[in-house]
Amino acid sequence: HSPLESGYLGRISSAMVNDLQAPAVELHPEIGGALELRRKSGAVGAAMSGSGSTAFGLVPDEARGREIAAFLNLQGFAAWYVHTCPVM
Repeated sequence: HSPLESGYLGRISSAMVNDLQAPAVELHPEIGGALELRRKSGAVGAAMSGSGSTAFGLVPDEARGREIAAFLNLQGFAAWYVHTCPVM
């Protein structure tokens, strides 16, 4: 099984790499703040997607994901809980 199928979120979060993240955070520290807020809210891992238009976090379950999304929305972020679909 892949880490996602096995539920090893810690393994997945440690493997998330985006070479543009560090330079983007340097230019726009608010991106780093958004990522840290996700982690402090209970996301197992958080990263920037692509060139910084989106930040995401991995969560252990739907309930926690919905709580984090609601909290982030209260902080002024546009946030949604979404789940992955199995690849067939």
